[in-house]
Amino acid sequence: MKTHSILLGSMGVAVLLGIFGQHATTFIATSIPFLHPLYVLTALTLCSIALFIFVPYYAVRSSAKLGTPLVITYILLDIVLCIGTSFWSIFVLAIWWG
Repeated sequence: MKTHSILLGSMGVAVLLGIFGQHATTFIATSIPFLHPLYVLTALTLCSIALFIFVPYYAVRSSAKLGTPLVITYILLDIVLCIGTSFWSIFVLAIWWG
Protein backbone atom coordinates (compact mmCIF):
# COMPACT_ATOMS: atom_id res chain seq x y z
CA MET A 1 0.00 0.00 0.00
CA LYS A 2 2.85 2.37 0.84
CA THR A 3 4.54 1.65 -2.48
CA HIS A 4 1.34 2.34 -4.41
CA SER A 5 0.89 5.63 -2.54
CA ILE A 6 4.44 6.73 -3.30
CA LEU A 7 4.16 5.86 -6.99
CA LEU A 8 0.71 7.37 -7.55
CA GLY A 9 1.54 10.40 -5.41
CA SER A 10 4.76 11.05 -7.33
CA MET A 11 2.94 10.81 -10.65
CA GLY A 12 0.18 13.10 -9.39
CA VAL A 13 2.60 15.74 -8.12
CA ALA A 14 4.62 15.52 -11.34
CA VAL A 15 1.49 16.08 -13.45
CA LEU A 16 0.34 18.99 -11.28
CA LEU A 17 3.78 20.64 -11.36
CA GLY A 18 4.02 20.17 -15.11
CA ILE A 19 0.56 21.45 -15.99
CA PHE A 20 0.07 24.13 -13.35
CA GLY A 21 3.71 25.19 -13.04
CA GLN A 22 3.03 28.55 -14.65
CA HIS A 23 0.33 29.39 -12.12
CA ALA A 24 2.49 28.21 -9.24
CA THR A 25 5.33 30.34 -10.58
CA THR A 26 3.28 33.54 -10.55
CA PHE A 27 2.08 32.75 -7.02
CA ILE A 28 5.60 32.05 -5.75
CA ALA A 29 7.08 35.08 -7.54
CA THR A 30 4.49 37.43 -6.02
CA SER A 31 4.91 35.87 -2.57
CA ILE A 32 8.71 35.91 -2.62
CA PRO A 33 9.71 38.95 -4.70
CA PHE A 34 13.46 38.29 -4.84
CA LEU A 35 12.95 35.07 -6.83
CA HIS A 36 12.94 35.55 -10.58
CA PRO A 37 9.85 33.87 -12.11
CA LEU A 38 11.84 32.38 -14.98
CA TYR A 39 14.10 30.46 -12.63
CA VAL A 40 11.16 29.32 -10.52
CA LEU A 41 9.40 27.92 -13.60
CA THR A 42 12.61 26.20 -14.69
CA ALA A 43 12.97 24.60 -11.25
CA LEU A 44 9.33 23.45 -11.23
CA THR A 45 9.69 21.95 -14.72
CA LEU A 46 12.86 20.10 -13.72
CA CYS A 47 11.16 18.81 -10.55
CA SER A 48 8.26 17.52 -12.63
CA ILE A 49 10.58 15.70 -15.02
CA ALA A 50 12.66 14.33 -12.13
CA LEU A 51 9.54 12.89 -10.51
CA PHE A 52 8.59 11.23 -13.80
CA ILE A 53 12.06 9.66 -13.90
CA PHE A 54 11.78 8.57 -10.25
CA VAL A 55 8.58 6.55 -10.76
CA PRO A 56 9.97 3.80 -13.06
CA TYR A 57 13.12 3.59 -10.95
CA TYR A 58 11.13 3.10 -7.74
CA ALA A 59 8.70 0.71 -9.42
CA VAL A 60 11.53 -1.53 -10.60
CA ARG A 61 13.22 -1.36 -7.19
CA SER A 62 9.92 -2.40 -5.57
CA SER A 63 9.13 -5.13 -8.09
CA ALA A 64 9.35 -7.83 -5.41
CA LYS A 65 6.48 -6.16 -3.53
CA LEU A 66 4.41 -5.20 -6.57
CA GLY A 67 4.85 -8.03 -9.04
CA THR A 68 5.73 -7.76 -12.71
CA PRO A 69 2.26 -6.88 -14.11
CA LEU A 70 1.89 -3.91 -11.76
CA VAL A 71 5.43 -2.69 -12.46
CA ILE A 72 4.72 -2.74 -16.19
CA THR A 73 1.40 -0.95 -15.61
CA TYR A 74 3.05 1.79 -13.55
CA ILE A 75 5.82 2.26 -16.10
CA LEU A 76 3.38 2.48 -19.03
CA LEU A 77 1.14 4.91 -17.13
CA ASP A 78 4.19 7.00 -16.26
CA ILE A 79 5.35 7.10 -19.89
CA VAL A 80 1.93 8.16 -21.16
CA LEU A 81 1.58 10.90 -18.54
CA CYS A 82 5.20 11.99 -18.94
CA ILE A 83 4.99 12.53 -22.69
CA GLY A 84 2.03 14.88 -22.59
CA THR A 85 2.93 16.71 -19.40
CA SER A 86 6.62 17.16 -20.17
CA PHE A 87 5.97 18.43 -23.69
CA TRP A 88 3.48 20.94 -22.31
CA SER A 89 5.74 22.14 -19.50
CA ILE A 90 8.78 22.42 -21.79
CA PHE A 91 6.65 24.31 -24.33
CA VAL A 92 5.53 26.77 -21.63
CA LEU A 93 9.11 27.08 -20.39
CA ALA A 94 10.35 27.82 -23.92
CA ILE A 95 7.71 30.53 -24.30
CA TRP A 96 8.79 32.11 -21.00
CA TRP A 97 12.46 32.02 -21.99
CA GLY A 98 11.54 33.79 -25.21
